[in-house]
Amino acid sequence: MRKSRRLIATGAILLILALTVWLLVPHGPEIDPIRHGRHLSEWILENETNSHWTSDEIPRLEATKVLDEEGTNAVPLLLHMFQAHDTTLTSNFFRIIQKQRFINFRHRDPEILNRAAAASFRTPFTSEPPRYPFTPELVKIYERQYSPSSMVSVSRALASLGPSAQEAVPLLLNQISNTNGEIRKAAIWALGEIHANPNAVVPALIAKLNAKSGTDLFEVEYALGQYGTEAKAAIPYLVDMVRKNYSVPSPLPTKIPDNDEIGELIIEPGAYALHLIDPTTASNLMLELRGSSGSNQVLPTGSTP
Repeated sequence: MRKSRRLIATGAILLILALTVWLLVPHGPEIDPIRHGRHLSEWILENETNSHWTSDEIPRLEATKVLDEEGTNAVPLLLHMFQAHDTTLTSNFFRIIQKQRFINFRHRDPEILNRAAAASFRTPFTSEPPRYPFTPELVKIYERQYSPSSMVSVSRALASLGPSAQEAVPLLLNQISNTNGEIRKAAIWALGEIHANPNAVVPALIAKLNAKSGTDLFEVEYALGQYGTEAKAAIPYLVDMVRKNYSVPSPLPTKIPDNDEIGELIIEPGAYALHLIDPTTASNLMLELRGSSGSNQVLPTGSTP
């Protein structure tokens, strides 16, 4: 008798949890329609899985074509995917459900859904504008702070929007000191890509550059570089950074690199941003440090070594 009651109680709990998850998970053609024989969410996941060049580009190209055809009609699903996260209730449910063998329930990892939404928010490998310029909706999701993964993914989507996402700058600035490193780095990177409101952003980034902790220097340097001449106030700090870290001579880039080339640059810490903000000062400084200029001072901007 007790065993029967226990089974009934367990079944009732599972039913309640299943109903809760059903309410939380996107369903129905209105949010996840069928396109070319597959749910739109599957195409979005395909786009993220194959977002880098591989030996087989067909799946990614097919997914990109479907998303381009869908256009802004994909926005409701993408915004839902940005909000995907596991609450304590859903986490407990899936832990319980995985212990039994009667129900085959596939659970999509919220982090994968978050990343897939971010990957599909931009148009890959082209100079075309982003597919979905919906900053206000992204800002609302970012404010809710569903999870670190959600915040990082929304930051990446905002970054892909460039200056049109300037509405998000205050929120991103609030996160550049977050204790979570991924959230912090993504926010700094997004500020550089958006490169708006320099009067607020540049001083905040300089403060990070000058902080004793010395964390996130790569992201901060990159973000300052994206502001170009609007970040001239950072020049003394970047010069100091180059002097402190100078060790082995390395070639200064002959052109401003594309985003995809940044990780391949082998230059002194601080030199990349300095080159973008003030190429002359950067060149003179490197000449000085390499012993080629015959001078112990950095030549002023516009001077000829």
